[in-house]
Amino acid sequence: MQKCNTVKLQIYKKKKKRSQFAYQLKAKQLISTLYGNLNTQYFKTLYKKCKSLKGKNSINFFSTLEKRLDCILYRACFVTSLQEAKQLISHKKICINNNIISKPGYVVEPGDIISVVSNASKSQAQTITNFLKADPTQQAMHSVSTRFSRKIPNIITKQQNRTKELGTKKLFYKPLHLEINYHILHIVYLFAPQQLYFPVQLPLQNISRAFQS
Repeated sequence: MQKCNTVKLQIYKKKKKRSQFAYQLKAKQLISTLYGNLNTQYFKTLYKKCKSLKGKNSINFFSTLEKRLDCILYRACFVTSLQEAKQLISHKKICINNNIISKPGYVVEPGDIISVVSNASKSQAQTITNFLKADPTQQAMHSVSTRFSRKIPNIITKQQNRTKELGTKKLFYKPLHLEINYHILHIVYLFAPQQLYFPVQLPLQNISRAFQS
């Protein structure tokens, strides 16, 4: 009895080349996600303004975004998301230089002092503590210098032996352009950030093309 050998034919589909529109759309969606789902027109207007500033447009663009009040609260770990930051600001719980600010997109200047209003400081302090005590945050913070770790009271304890297990990849970065005091919930904006860290690689060329049009 003869054995019949069956041959499976594989049909290879030709990979469709992505258009520039597709790349730019992906870039828009990425930036919008990173900065709290802001609309495209906001980014285009901001990018146009950054053209008048000295230096590279892309650097000025991201530096200006990092000056937003909601973004600063998020970078300082005062909130767990940009949406929470917007809610906190719109509910008039945040002050700049002792003046209540209700606009999440307020642009902070060097030397400005950001604080939580007195009637909300206790609840916000508990929110920050819970966030910093969470296991994912603890793991991320172990890649940060011990100098920063000592600034957070009663948060990092009995964790030194776990540092080696987590490897050398940095997951959590202390913003160098901010001076943060977790005891009194104050943030001092020092200067425009020189280095920015994102969880994904940014396609700067496509971002530039997307917001120039």
